[in-house]
Amino acid sequence: MEITDALKYPFEKLVYFVAALIPGATALLIYRGAVPGSFEWFLKVSYLGYTTKLWLAVLAAFVIGHTLTSLLTVIAEDVGFVIGYWIGRWLPVKSAWRYDTAPWRSPEWRKAIKSRLGDTAPKDTHLLTDQLFKQRQPLLEAFPEPQQRTEFMRLVEERISTSNDDIQWQRLYKHYHEIVVEPRPDDVTLNIRNGLTYNFLASALYILASAFILPPVRHWWCIVPAISWVAIVVIGGIGRYQRLTDDWSTLQAQIVYLSSKQA
Repeated sequence: MEITDALKYPFEKLVYFVAALIPGATALLIYRGAVPGSFEWFLKVSYLGYTTKLWLAVLAAFVIGHTLTSLLTVIAEDVGFVIGYWIGRWLPVKSAWRYDTAPWRSPEWRKAIKSRLGDTAPKDTHLLTDQLFKQRQPLLEAFPEPQQRTEFMRLVEERISTSNDDIQWQRLYKHYHEIVVEPRPDDVTLNIRNGLTYNFLASALYILASAFILPPVRHWWCIVPAISWVAIVVIGGIGRYQRLTDDWSTLQAQIVYLSSKQA
């Protein structure tokens, strides 16, 4: 079992790495279509055998494909940084205690967390909201004048204490929220699929970019699959982003995940 687990990740990375042949082969085919006879000289080299020529072609496709995916990664990271920056400016992060209702206050979820973390879980307190704080202030008038200040300070301390506890619950919820939404590191099949999807996306983008300057690429059987693949990836990314930004979307999934980890 340990040997199998040790071989999973090298195989997963190898598949992801080798998949660079997909955009590389696409780029070579487009170049050959745009410049007919461009590889004839290579095929006519007499001192190279067919096997050597095949391996050189594979190597060229791999280098070109790896370059394309690396370029796409850099562009995607830069675009993601800019989008994240502007989203952060338009939608500032709210403090935990500013939420009137929040999924990390679910008794069922907190029970699952406490079963998982035991004594290390935060205190299971109820947040003293602004509304409750204001409602309890008039009740202090029932105390004698000298004691009112003391009781008021206790009320303030309770508010601070429950706010701190609520922040810790929120951080735990965000942590498991990302675990549920993000692909698990040990899910080899999913990670391989994501690697193939990424390389097919690089191929599709290269086809669409080439279509602007190369007439031989402007065929429906090239454009339609490329646009369809990009649309699928974009729609999937939007759905994943919506789920990542919607805290409530993983409440039940987190409870199931935490319960499965108790065994």
